Amino acid sequence: MQIAKIEGETITVGYYRDLFPDTSFSTNGPNADWFVENNCLGVTVFKPHDRQTQHLISCDPYIEDNQVFTVRVEDKPVEEAAPAEGSPESAEQA
Repeated sequence: MQIAKIEGETITVGYYRDLFPDTSFSTNGPNADWFVENNCLGVTVFKPHDRQTQHLISCDPYIEDNQVFTVRVEDKPVEEAAPAEGSPESAEQA
């Protein structure tokens, strides 16, 4: 499991065992109290998006909604966006 260690403005993302090699963890990994005590947050590599018109782009880690994301949502270029079902363009592709 990847976690993010927060030190001031610096966000370091890595596997919890690599970031804290001298710490013993249960088989379930770090718990909520441990995250708080060690200034860490969970890492999320997915954001909800409209797959027809948007895609995920890898990016530097950032904090949002009390978690760290390593992706952002971007609109697809018009030529890549899939036409909506039932539109004349989707009928042409069938």
